[in-house]
Amino acid sequence: MVWGAFIGSTKGPLVFLDGTQTAARFIKQVYEPHLRPFYNHMVNAPYIRTCDCIAMMEDGVPIHTTQISNKWQAANQIDKLPWPAHSPDLNPIENVWKVS
Repeated sequence: MVWGAFIGSTKGPLVFLDGTQTAARFIKQVYEPHLRPFYNHMVNAPYIRTCDCIAMMEDGVPIHTTQISNKWQAANQIDKLPWPAHSPDLNPIENVWKVS
């Protein structure tokens, strides 16, 4: 499994994960060490700080939609957008890592 993040044109960490993931394991391996620092850094960036325009979007995989994941996101003040209908043109991350 691969996890990646971006905000605008700024790419965040790209994390490679082995093995079966649970929500608790995902929080410890991705949210805590990678998502939270990147999100907080971007929220405090001078060119973004003036707006409430940062939100997270994840697919509907169960580890992203469990109660423990939702509680962690709320406790860390991470806003979340709903996942769009299956349409690659509506999925913003599809083109971030695209290699020509």
